[in-house]
Formats: sequence, C-alpha cells, structure tokens
Amino acid sequence: MSRGSRLTAAVEPPGSDVSLAEFAVLGLLARGPMHGYDIARQFAGSADLGLVLPLEQGTVYGVLKDLQRRGLIEGQQETVGKRPPRTVFSLTPDALGQLLRWLETPVERLREIRSTLLVKLYFCRDKTDGSAVRLLDAQIHASGTYLHDQLAWQESAEPGSFAALVCASKVGAARATLNWLKGERTQFGAVNERTLAEV
Repeated sequence: MSRGSRLTAAVEPPGSDVSLAEFAVLGLLARGPMHGYDIARQFAGSADLGLVLPLEQGTVYGVLKDLQRRGLIEGQQETVGKRPPRTVFSLTPDALGQLLRWLETPVERLREIRSTLLVKLYFCRDKTDGSAVRLLDAQIHASGTYLHDQLAWQESAEPGSFAALVCASKVGAARATLNWLKGERTQFGAVNERTLAEV
C-alpha cells in the first residue's frame, strides 16, 4: 500500500529538466514569436498566467536566457524605427516536441494540480484537437488511482492515530480534486463538441 503522494508512476516525465516557468514561456512562444517584454506581461499578476504563475520581469528574462543557452529557443535582433534593437524569440523544433509531450502528461503530485496542471490547461484550452479533454481524462485516471491507494492505506491505519488523520486529509483532498477535475472535464468536453460542430 502506497503512502506516497505521487499520482503517477515514478517515470521520468517528458522534458523533466525544464521548469514550469520555462514550459510556460515555451507555450507562449508556440503561439508565435514574441519579444521579452510581451512575454513578461503575460506573467503579470492581473494576466491569466499570472493568476497561477506570477513572475517578475527579471525572472522572465532569466528564463529566456536559460532557454536560449540550452538551444530550446532562438533570438533574432529586430530594429523598429529609431528605437533600440530588441530580441524576438521563437521556438526550436525540439522545444516544440518537448512542449507537446509535456502538455499531454498528467501531473505527478496532487499539489501540482494547482499550478502545473492549470498552466497546461491554459495552453490546451484554445486548441480544437481535444488535448484539454485528453489531459483531463489522464489526470482523472491518475487521481482516481491515487485516491484508491489512499483509501487502502486509510483502511489499514489505526483509528485515532496520526496516520489516520493524515490519511483522512489526503483522501479528502483527493476526492475534492477528483470532483473538480470531473466537472472541468464535463465543461471542456461540451466546449470541444461545440467547437467541432462549428468547424
């Protein structure tokens, strides 16, 4: 019986050396080339991504530098009028492949649903290929397995023990998360069906 907090098997996730902030930047660049200032604005507290992953402008520029150093993005100098040149960033084919694999993979830990899964859904929600629904299905399956494991652990815990308290907390969180995921899956499924009907 597993007491761990992993939702999925301990398999190396795609692009595991890429941070959440880096994947978020790659996701923005998958929409098209952008310069650093426009990318940084997407992480402001009032922007959609900023609600989940607020990043300071300096942090975003550091992420861009790291991604460029690792060959995941390319920068091209652009001059507009008399303004100083600015760098416009774009994805490399390898980065796009890593991003697409990452977007399809459910998160490993329950606490990552509040951040990593929401960032993935941010990028999947606009796609008409059903990727948000597939991601939610995979996450529901992983979360359901986790809940099953926690219920089995709860049955073996001594009533009134601290272990029973911890189990009850994990079971409650897993049930609430699973209910939320199923509700979002229903909404995304309905939106996806409407979108496909319009195409």
